[in-house]
Amino acid sequence: MLKRGLVAVTAYNYAFVQSYNTAGHLINNYLNPKGLGKALTQGVGKQWRDIGLLFSPFYIGAANNISHLGLGGYYAPIFAAGALPVGFALKKWFEKGWNRPGSYSSPMPQYAAAGAH
Repeated sequence: MLKRGLVAVTAYNYAFVQSYNTAGHLINNYLNPKGLGKALTQGVGKQWRDIGLLFSPFYIGAANNISHLGLGGYYAPIFAAGALPVGFALKKWFEKGWNRPGSYSSPMPQYAAAGAH
C-alpha cells in the first residue's frame, strides 16, 4: 500500500507533469517541437513538487484501487474530484515561484479568457 502510493506520488506524478508540459508546449507553438527540450527542463522540479504535494491524496487513492469518491450521494472519478481544487490551489498559491509564465493555466489563454465572460 505504501509502496504503491510512493510510486504514484513520485514517478507517476513526474510523467504527468512532463506530458502536460509537452502538450502545452506543442499547443502554444502550433505543433512545432522546436525548444521542447528546454521547455521540459525549465522549472519542472518545483512543478513536480507542488503538484505532488497537492495531488498526493488522489494519486495514493488511485494507486490503491479507490477509483471514485462519494460526493453528496454522487460518485466522481477520483482524479476528477481532485482536479478542480488542486487547479485552484496551484493558480492561487503556488504558481508565483515557477519559472515559466502561464504554467498550469490554459494552454490557449485567449480561448480561456473568451469563455470566462
